[in-house]
Amino acid sequence: RQQTAHISSLARPAAARQQVAVTNDRGVLRLAICAGDRVLLSLADPCELTQTLGPFPAGSVNCVSWTASGDALAVGVGATARVYERTRDGGAGSSWRWEETAVLTPTTGGGRRSSSSGDPLPAVEAGELAALAWSGVFGARRALWGAAAHVLMLWTQPADAGAAADASEWQLAWRRQLATPVSLLAGCGGAAALLASAGDGDRLAKVWHPEP
Repeated sequence: RQQTAHISSLARPAAARQQVAVTNDRGVLRLAICAGDRVLLSLADPCELTQTLGPFPAGSVNCVSWTASGDALAVGVGATARVYERTRDGGAGSSWRWEETAVLTPTTGGGRRSSSSGDPLPAVEAGELAALAWSGVFGARRALWGAAAHVLMLWTQPADAGAAADASEWQLAWRRQLATPVSLLAGCGGAAALLASAGDGDRLAKVWHPEP
């Protein structure tokens, strides 16, 4: 009860966006909780605070997203997406630590279109990230979607990238200016590689998929 109260008190900053991400890491439920200027990592049962990420600039933490396997976490800090990966492999346990391995921006890597044209991506005006979601993309080790106001973007990491890959191995693979702002994302891994997006108050969700 004392630990639960401690987490609750840290997770309620004044006038800050709240978002919680949950993952099943080999039978262990893990939480990532946005808390204003930091992210709290916790076990769900038993309730145990395992690590605190940050502090970041006040009120800049907007969104969090775990990979399906729970081995990586994306944190939206302002206009950047920060990728954290656990420092060692092995059985599940609260002793694992997550370290920052990449900082991604709306222009990271000077991204190119996935089509054969190779034309540079068009310039867009992207604000702070409102949502992040991991998804499967053919030929990529990891693929991370981000939504910032009217801009939807996709960062990818090559399939041959090592477990301790640095930011230079990520690139902005796709980016599009949308007519309406996006604040909600949900990704699907595997061969489907689908992404659902929606905005606050939307009655419909858009489903995105790679071109054949």
